[in-house]
Amino acid sequence: MNPLALVAGSYRAEWLKLTRRPAIWVLGILLCFGILTIGYILIGVAIVVIERSATGAQDAAQSIAAQSLREGLLPGVMVSQVIPLLSTFGGPIGLILGALTIGSEYSWGTLKTILTQRPGRLALIGGKLLALAPILLLFSGVALLLGLLGSLIAAALQGASLTPPSPLELIKGLAAGWLILAVWTMFGVALATVLRSSALAIGLGLIYSLVLESVVSGVALFVEQANQLRNVLLGANAGALSSYFSGGGSTIPPERATLVLLVYLALFVAITALVIRVRDVA
Repeated sequence: MNPLALVAGSYRAEWLKLTRRPAIWVLGILLCFGILTIGYILIGVAIVVIERSATGAQDAAQSIAAQSLREGLLPGVMVSQVIPLLSTFGGPIGLILGALTIGSEYSWGTLKTILTQRPGRLALIGGKLLALAPILLLFSGVALLLGLLGSLIAAALQGASLTPPSPLELIKGLAAGWLILAVWTMFGVALATVLRSSALAIGLGLIYSLVLESVVSGVALFVEQANQLRNVLLGANAGALSSYFSGGGSTIPPERATLVLLVYLALFVAITALVIRVRDVA
């Protein structure tokens, strides 16, 4: 049978399975909740607290801080508010999504059953990855939409400009958000494939993202060699790409960060395909 037809069939089956799986949409809801809560609600609360606690000589400094926070909530800079959250909060969400997508097949014992049917191993993986791509695009798009909604409400409350970002800026943000989520998701897929477990993959992935990268970044402040290592880490480059929308501040250029993330994406896909292709799945 035509290999493309096998991939298409695998894609349709995987899309049906993913879109009807509650865990996938729970992750999407958590991502949306994080965008609104961390990016807008908590900052709004912080502005109120700062303004109410301003006293005496602190008034000027606190007013400047509150104004800076207010400006970050406006629609014109919405992309710079949302994409860094996709890099920090969305990374673990993507990792869990990827680990569940393939790791559950091992824990349920369904992978061997699937492979006894018509699709081959590479067609199976191709279908899974093609089904994940539009879901991640949806996550990125909804995150930006919620950010726009939150920023419009904030601007209306302030009586500020309601002018949204340019279409080009929105497209760049959508693409950057998708790439960041895709790399973290494929990291989860590769880990779960190698370890044959979603739980272990999620645990090790979170240790890497929350602990190992933080340790390396801390050491990099004092040791030049560690800084060179930090510049090739997944999280550091995702953060560097997101910082592009907020005016820079990263030592890693956005072009280099994008290239590194694309290399990671290709590497994780290759690892997943190779392990599935050569290893016994029983």
